[in-house]
Order: sequence, then structure tokens, then C-alpha cells
Amino acid sequence: MRWLWKRERLFLIVILLAGACLTGLALYSSDHYVFVYSGDASSHLVRTRQFVDSQQTGIHNVGTAWLPLPHLLLLPFAANDFLFYNGLAAIIPGIACLIGAALALYGVIRRITGSRSIGLVGALVIGLNPNILYLSLIPMSEATLLLFLSAAAYCLLRWLEQPGALRWLGFCSATLCCATLSRYETWPLPGALVLISIYLLLTRQIPGGWGKRAAVLLLSAASSLGALAWLLWNFTEYGDPVQFAKAIYDIGPSDSRAGLAGHPVTVLSLYGKTVLYMFGPVLLGLGLAAIGGKRRNRKLLLLYGFLLLPPLFTLVSLERGFAQMDEWWWNSRYVLPLGIPLLIAGSTVLHHLWSRSAGRTGKLAMTAALLSFSLVQVAVPSVGVITFIDAAKGFFEQSTYATEVGERLAEVYSGGSIALLAGHSQGHRIMIPSGIPINRFRIVSERDSLELHSMPWERNRYFILSKDPDPEAEALASYWLDHFSLLSTHYMVVSENPEYLLLERKEDRLIRTASANVVP
Repeated sequence: MRWLWKRERLFLIVILLAGACLTGLALYSSDHYVFVYSGDASSHLVRTRQFVDSQQTGIHNVGTAWLPLPHLLLLPFAANDFLFYNGLAAIIPGIACLIGAALALYGVIRRITGSRSIGLVGALVIGLNPNILYLSLIPMSEATLLLFLSAAAYCLLRWLEQPGALRWLGFCSATLCCATLSRYETWPLPGALVLISIYLLLTRQIPGGWGKRAAVLLLSAASSLGALAWLLWNFTEYGDPVQFAKAIYDIGPSDSRAGLAGHPVTVLSLYGKTVLYMFGPVLLGLGLAAIGGKRRNRKLLLLYGFLLLPPLFTLVSLERGFAQMDEWWWNSRYVLPLGIPLLIAGSTVLHHLWSRSAGRTGKLAMTAALLSFSLVQVAVPSVGVITFIDAAKGFFEQSTYATEVGERLAEVYSGGSIALLAGHSQGHRIMIPSGIPINRFRIVSERDSLELHSMPWERNRYFILSKDPDPEAEALASYWLDHFSLLSTHYMVVSENPEYLLLERKEDRLIRTASANVVP
């Protein structure tokens, strides 16, 4: 591990660790729910917890829409009560992923430019970006994507430099397996690695006989094992290898899909604006300037082509309606993969500018201009940290009421089952602040219609009813809002806010009240 402790790497680790910890502390001091502002963040956290705390624990909680690796990495921390109920479970693995990605990008940039200083600056630009810092502190899949995509880029570069060193091809294949089990936009990359391998074989850049050629093809093809395993899982569990695609398509709202699907110009405009606000005009300008630079060697072009496939996959998904974004920064995190090739290309231009600079002052000025955008994002509201804005917007529109009812439930809960008629996303937001074991909750969906149209009070002591539920619970919630008089014969209202009704079974409420009034 001697390589890890060279001066620049150690400095990078210390700076990023301090920056991430201070950022997390500042955010948590402002609001204890800050790391689960995003609806997806709370759902990722609850989904992970359900492996060990639910009415049906076990591997089936992997599900279908979300890829499993981020949840499996999060599991040891989500299983801890303190970390889970305070929304802190993702901090340790997230910071580790951030530092690992920065070290990999440092290695890529240093090997391309030949400058350790440029490598350090580039890694700090990504690692101290407030958008990426926030994504690294919350229970989402972007931190693992950044780590494994950056690691794959480093391993691929090392292999392209030494095509005969198959260990780097093996490492690249392994990191791609992990990447394809983290985010879907990496799924084109195993095919790209196979094509690169074929190109190197056809151009005789890999020494050795037929045995080594076969090993190259096998190692590159092995990078698809993660995606194949996911297809197999969906087939064995749901009878359809692409069940996840249907689930993903059904998640997004149709109005956002209609605004982008079939409109490539709108998609490009929105994506480009998001990139500008995510990474800043200086880095974007340097990256674009690299396009008009001197001709690069083919191996570097192969690396750029490889890294541009995930952003291209996202653009196609947006245009076809499988992914959604909007002008209010919803899903702004989707542009994250473009930051890697943008950073590498921009670093080559920065190195060229440094080589033309006469003194240290000019170099420092260029570095300050590149790093200053992080401060601008935090200090200037009109720019802002768009990934945080996206998460906070969703939280303060409705989820404060979900948090409120969860906290109220914690105050009155005296055992028994809790029926949540609000939808999965809203239900997950209620679970975390309640501090109650997840196995006491039952999120009601349409398949429970027979029971919930008859006698929910037979099985559930508490009933949480949303006035504006997610689509999956809308029909049942409307039924009970229309038939609330029937519900009120068995339940009494414990708490109500503009979004939710918290009900407790009358007989249990009366017993608990009587017990509380008994004088010892």
C-alpha cells in the first residue's frame, strides 16, 4: 500500500475526509432529517433495512427496480438503529466511495498529463463539489456509481498503456461488474470493453498466442456478469428478465415524461443547463476547449468514448421516456457520469495552460478559478447546490407532514401493527422518524383491496391515512376518505395535519387512557 501514502494522495484523503465530515456536521446541525430529504433516499434506506427488519426479512427484499449493490454496501450501517433512525447510515460508505473515486481520478489525470499537481487539482474539483459531497452523504446510488466508474476508467487506462498486462483488464472487468450492479447507465460499458479488446487484438497490440487472446476475450466478456446476474434474478423472482424496466417506467410521473419524450432538443437543452449548474462554467469551458485541442492518441480516444457512453445512455433514456428530469432540478444527479470525462478533458487543457504560464501566480489564479465554483454554489442562492435543492424541494412540499405524523406516532405508540395507506414513498418517510421497528408497519397497496375494503381494524391497531397518497394507494385512500364514518366507528383520530390522519383503534385507546389515569 506504499502508493497510497505518497504526499499528494495523503493530502487528498485528508482534505476530502475533512470536507465531507464538516459538510455532514453542518447539514445535520441544521436539520436532523437533512440526509433523507429526498424521497428516494428514505426509500433506499428503508429498503436496505428491510433485509433484517421487516415482516418478511431476507434476500427477496432486493426487489426489481433498484440495482442491489448500493443496498448491500449500505446494509451493515442501516442495520444499526442509531444510524438508521437518524438518517446517518450512508455517511461512512459514502465518504469512502468519494475518497476512492477521487484517488482513482487523481491517478487517471496524473498518468495522462504527467503532473501530480494537475491530478490533485482535478480530484479536488470533483471531491469538493457541493453537489457531489451531498450525494455522497445520503443513501443513494450515485456514490457507488462514481467510485466504480472512476475505478474502471483508471484500470482501463492502465490496460491501454500496457495491453499485455491482463491484470488491469481483470480489474477493469471486476469494477464494471460492480458498476453495472449500481446504476443502469453503466450497462453499455461491458459491450464497449469487449469491442476495445477486439480492436486491440485485431491491431496486434496484445502480445501472446491464442491462449492469451482467449483470456482477453473471456476477461472482457466477464464484465457483463453483473448485468446478466440481474437479468437472471428478475427472471427467477418475477418470471420476466426485464421486469425492472417495466417497474422503472411506471415510477416517473407522466407529465414529466411527456415534456421530454420525443423532444431531443429539449432534452439536450435541459441536460446542458444541468451540467452547467452542476460543474460550473470554468470546468465546462475547459472540457469543451479540449475538443479543439491537438489530436490525441487513439488509446485516449478509446477512454473518452468509453466514458461518454453512460451520459449518452442517459440522454437516450430521457428522450425515450424511461428517465425523467425537469427544469426545477428534479433528478439533476443524472448528469454526474459526464463529470468524469469532462474533468479528465478539462485537466489536459489546464495542464497546457499551466505549461504556458510564466509563474506560480498564474497557475494559482487558474486553479482558484476552477475551485471557486464550489464556493459560488454555496454562497449564491441563484446558483445553488442543485442536488440539495432537488431533495429539499420535495421534502418541504409534503414530507414535513410525514415527518410530523411519524414523530407523533412515536409518542402514542404502545405496540401492535400499523397500517400505512399512503404509498411506499410517503410510508418510508413516516417510518424513519417514528423510531418504531419496520416489521410493525404494513404499507397497504392495491393488492390488499379486499381486506382494506372490509375490516382493517381486525389486524391493525393504528391506521395512517394520507389525504394525498401516492398513485399506488390512491383508490383505497379515496375509498376510506369517502367512508370515513365507517372507519370512525372502530378508530379514533389521534392526530391530524393537512396531509395525514393518524388513527388508533378505539378499544386500545380507551384501555391505554384508563391505564394512564390509574393512580398508583
